[in-house]
Amino acid sequence: MKKIIFFFCLVLLASSFLVAQEVPSLPTIIQGKVMINDKFAPASTLVSAKNNDEVVKEYTLRETGDYVLTISGNVENVSLYVNNIATNQTINLEPGKIIDANLNVEIKTGISKLFLIIFPVLILLITLIIVIKRKKH
Repeated sequence: MKKIIFFFCLVLLASSFLVAQEVPSLPTIIQGKVMINDKFAPASTLVSAKNNDEVVKEYTLRETGDYVLTISGNVENVSLYVNNIATNQTINLEPGKIIDANLNVEIKTGISKLFLIIFPVLILLITLIIVIKRKKH
């Protein structure tokens, strides 16, 4: 009888440890296409998920244009970034859900529109000055 009571207490004690452990929640998967200046982002582009400016998850593109972020933990929402440029997309995380979110950012190139206008005008002025000087000689 003592063995049965001891075994029952042992089972009860072991089951209390199993019940006390919290069951982990499923992650949220965010996936989609990444565009930079309306073209598919190249491999090595960095996609980041941030919560209150703290990086929750990062993914470096292995293929042109495709990303996948798997996020778990006690985070309710994340803002998405491409190469640390805000995409202005905030995603509400839902454990076990797969969320499609295509991203697009505009990255300005080093050549401004003003330069594209001024440069030809400068070339034209220099050419005119050279032509005028040659006529004087």
